[in-house]
Amino acid sequence: MFENIRSGYARLLPGGPNDAEDQEIIHDLGVYEDEESRAQRSSSSGALDETMTCPAWLDFLPSLSLRERLLGCATCMVCGYILSFGSFMRMKDLIIGNPVPLVVHVTMGNILALSGTCFLTGPSSQLKRMFHKSRKVASIFYLGSLGVTLFLLLLPHF
Repeated sequence: MFENIRSGYARLLPGGPNDAEDQEIIHDLGVYEDEESRAQRSSSSGALDETMTCPAWLDFLPSLSLRERLLGCATCMVCGYILSFGSFMRMKDLIIGNPVPLVVHVTMGNILALSGTCFLTGPSSQLKRMFHKSRKVASIFYLGSLGVTLFLLLLPHF
């Protein structure tokens, strides 16, 4: 089953020569398309639109292979989860009355895990997906709570 999978993103673009074969492989792997992606792809009618092109100032950044993107994503997510779950070792500080170590580790772990997803799709695409109309409110509350937490941690103690 896995010998037919080709690396690279060109095979993920609609209208390729092996669409039926690719759809079968993706279905076998358990990867399913959501309604937003399906609607976006059908509205572009197979043509590449401006969301898939990079601005000129991004040309100096290295292009990453699929393997490098997956490794970067996995590394950031694992480190973020270790920080988040490791923060429970600081629960005794919270009970004593010092919440800062617990809050710092949870917040930084969440930020690191979230930034790991930028390796897969890129930061601009990640932000576009986060602020889609179906996810906008949740994203604002999530990022707002992370921002307020960092702001309060940086304030001098009163």
